[in-house]
Amino acid sequence: MRNAFLYFFLLITLFFITPSYSEVGRGELKLSDRTIDSFMNYISGKTSQSGKSSFNKPLVFWVTEDGTNVSWWYCPEGNCRAGNPGKERRHCKRRTGKDCYIFARKRLIVWTNTGKLSKSTIKSKWSRTEVIAKLASLGFIEEEKKPVLKKKPKNKGSSQLDKLEALKKLFDDGLITPEEFLSRKKIILN
Repeated sequence: MRNAFLYFFLLITLFFITPSYSEVGRGELKLSDRTIDSFMNYISGKTSQSGKSSFNKPLVFWVTEDGTNVSWWYCPEGNCRAGNPGKERRHCKRRTGKDCYIFARKRLIVWTNTGKLSKSTIKSKWSRTEVIAKLASLGFIEEEKKPVLKKKPKNKGSSQLDKLEALKKLFDDGLITPEEFLSRKKIILN
């Protein structure tokens, strides 16, 4: 009887202590620019939501299901445990007015995006460009169409100018004589 009670107590304890994975986001998610900025602040650990400067370790990053609003928590000390996901979710919903789900735990993205392998670690020292490239590869950012640059036809005048500048440099460096300079100059200009 005593062993059964002990096992039951351990089972109940593990049930309440183990974080809920139903809080992790699933489905198609596209992050807004503001959400990306917040994620950069979260990853760096240098700026809190209140705007005060601090150096904290990221703990959990919540995103609304439409990707426009966020809420996050830091670990102010070295050894922190995950908080109460239900309480954090309710806080995020009160703050944003929308349903929230876990996007990242520490620096690990845990959101399961439709059709993409999402679990990926973001390094704290990555630049904004590197983070955006990673988020785009995971399907969290719409890839913008890059404008096609048309090659400009070479202008004969600029070609002549380039040749004259190169010829002048040769003359100034003493590699050609004044006579060679004048004869080549006539050839270029004609």
